[in-house]
Amino acid sequence: DILLGLMKRLIKHRASDLKVLITSATLDGLKVSNFFSGCPVLNIPGTIFPVEKFYSTDRPTNYIESSLRTAIDIHVKEAPGDVLIFMTGKDDIDKMVSKLEERIQNLEEGSCMDALVLPLHGSLPPEQQAISSGVLSSTSKLSTVHCCNKCS
Repeated sequence: DILLGLMKRLIKHRASDLKVLITSATLDGLKVSNFFSGCPVLNIPGTIFPVEKFYSTDRPTNYIESSLRTAIDIHVKEAPGDVLIFMTGKDDIDKMVSKLEERIQNLEEGSCMDALVLPLHGSLPPEQQAISSGVLSSTSKLSTVHCCNKCS
């Protein structure tokens, strides 16, 4: 939010030669366009892989705990595949990875004990981001949980 505000201020001072491209899977394009004085919006719909979205019907009191329970529930009840958990930042991602790994180790034999939990955020070195992205794009039968604050 702060960066967008600074960009708006900078554009006013350098409007003739500065071009800004904002990409996001989660921002509301119309709101961003209005904020930047009606700039054009380009929508690219669709996904590379089939995506099933799960939403909580209740407002959680602790979103980390709620996300943790939901991820475990999906892995125990659904077919192997990837689960993306979008967190707000590195600290929450690190907490989630640690707690998920601990919970998975304590599950009963035959559930999702072999699930792979991987962080994915901008502070990781490119090699680690590539590992998580590579596993995410593979067609492996291994259950993986990716805790991230971006899609790369």
